[in-house]
Order: sequence, then structure tokens, then C-alpha cells
Amino acid sequence: MSPLVVPAAVCYHRAMDGVARAHAVAARTVPIYHALGDLAFVYGQGSVVAGLATDADLDLICVWDRDEPPAVVERPLHRLHTGTASAAQFDRPGFVLDQFWLGRQQVDVAHVSRSTFDGWLTTVGAGGGWEHRAYPQPLAAVAGFAYGVLLADDSGGGGAARARVATVPQALAERSRAHLAAHLAAYAAALAGCAARGDGWLFHEILADALRPALVAWFATRGHYLPFHKRLHLWIARFALDPALADLERRLWLPDAALADKEARYRLLAERILALPHTFQ
Repeated sequence: MSPLVVPAAVCYHRAMDGVARAHAVAARTVPIYHALGDLAFVYGQGSVVAGLATDADLDLICVWDRDEPPAVVERPLHRLHTGTASAAQFDRPGFVLDQFWLGRQQVDVAHVSRSTFDGWLTTVGAGGGWEHRAYPQPLAAVAGFAYGVLLADDSGGGGAARARVATVPQALAERSRAHLAAHLAAYAAALAGCAARGDGWLFHEILADALRPALVAWFATRGHYLPFHKRLHLWIARFALDPALADLERRLWLPDAALADKEARYRLLAERILALPHTFQ
């Protein structure tokens, strides 16, 4: 692996461009992971890399040509961590992570097998990967990769994967729109029932599930993957999506809005999304 070599002193400098910061961190970390063997490629993703935030953790993803990522005992956290805050490692099904600091920069390095990564691409390519609450959700993972930056790719597998995600699959728009159209009446009825009873907690649980296919359809119809919903309004602005729809989405979360008003706004948002013309060629 041969990531861009940047002096260690700038690894945590918050004035740096997000991509430059990712390369700087990769220069310190990737060779250490590469020495373990079977590292296919590494990419950076998230708010810092996308330029949406500066004071946030930096996310790196290591993709491994192994059945499972390296175990905690293999991953040399002591050689990575240089900050004063605490470091941590996690090794759970679907959640393998090293969290450490390079000076003042928090770095989260997640680890996945190549088969898991390829499964995400296949699932999203077929129009799925968003239907249920999950972590990591395949669609969010693919969006992170598509809008991230390759940091090391000696195998060429990362570049080949980038080519696969360069265009949002039409199946993603079609399946999410079909799901939304088929379930909109039921979602609206359930939300209206909660509003009538004053069931605020249940209302917002249902709203989150009802909003997911609507936003997937909105983004995909306009030729974009729906990213993880942290700083969603900034992604909406980045992709120059319809400001009127963006306003409806933001108004769903106003703390002083009546539940009945939120239900009406959701229904209007969903109907307008379903009315959008496809932008696929």
C-alpha cells in the first residue's frame, strides 16, 4: 500500500481540506494495517471528507480479503493512538472498529470483509439495502463509499468498485417509489391515528420508517444515493435538491408543531416525491 505521504504533524490540523486530512491520516495508519496482510483497499468517508464539517471524527474503512476482518488482538492500537483522550476497540458482529486519536483528530477505522462490502454493492445495485433499520445499512454504506475518497488501492478492487457505483441504479428509484406508493395510505393512517391519540413517541417511530422510502426515492430519482442521515440538510444542499421539498422535510421536526400538522406535511412531501419525473437517461 502506498498512500500519499504527508508529514505527521499535519494529521490533525483542522484547517486542512477534508480529503487532505484523510490522506494525511492514511499515511500514518494504512501501512500499519497493511502489515497485517490481506488488506484490499482503504477509503475515507463521512462529514469531514465530504467537506460538511471540520470539527468531527474522521472515518476510514478498511476492506479485507479475508473471511472476517482482523481480530482485536491483531490490530495494533498502541501504534496508532497518539492523543490524550481514550482509545477503544470493538469487535462485534457487523461492528469492527478502532477508535483513536492522532493529536487532536479523532479517527474511527471500521473494518469489513470484501464479501460483506461486495454484498452491499450487489444489494443496492438491485434496488435494496434501505428497507429496514440496520447498522451498517447497505445503502448508507454504499453512499459513504461513492461520496468518499480512495486512500489506498494496490489491488485495484477499490477502483473497480467505484466504477460500479458511479451511476445510481434505476432499480433503487423504482423500488423505493413503488414501496412508497403502495404504503403511503397506510403510513398516513397510522400517523393520523397517533396524532389523534397524542402518541408522540409512536408517531415519530412510524414517521422515521415512513420517511425512509420517501427520501430514498427523492434522492435516487434525482440520481443520488441517500447518505446516512447525519447532517442530511447539508447533503440536500450539496446535491441542489428541491428547496420546497427540503423545507417540508425540515418542518417535520419542528418541536412545537402539532402531530396532525406533521402528518399532513409528511403526506404532502411523499406525494410530491412520487410526482417527480425520473432524471435517468
